[in-house]
Amino acid sequence: MDVEKTIHFLLEQQAVFASRMDELAIRMGELATNLVAIGKAQSRFDQQQQRLQDMQVNQEERIQRLEEAEERTTKTIDALGRHIDQLVDLMRGGFETNGSGS
Repeated sequence: MDVEKTIHFLLEQQAVFASRMDELAIRMGELATNLVAIGKAQSRFDQQQQRLQDMQVNQEERIQRLEEAEERTTKTIDALGRHIDQLVDLMRGGFETNGSGS
């Protein structure tokens, strides 16, 4: 009788174990699916991050070019101001010469 109870107990335990293994296999499948989805999401994130980095580099290059253009413009305006000052000085000198000679 003890042998029958032991066999019955072992069969019940084996059935419980088999059921839990089936549940575990299902959960492992779900985990694998989730890991694939996470991997795809990570890949999209990495691509977006790379695009943002590329855009930032592009913006920095454009800002650098604008700063260089601003410097050239400032130098050009300064030179133009000096030329205007010289022209005004020449015109004043000419007017003073013409005005005092008449």
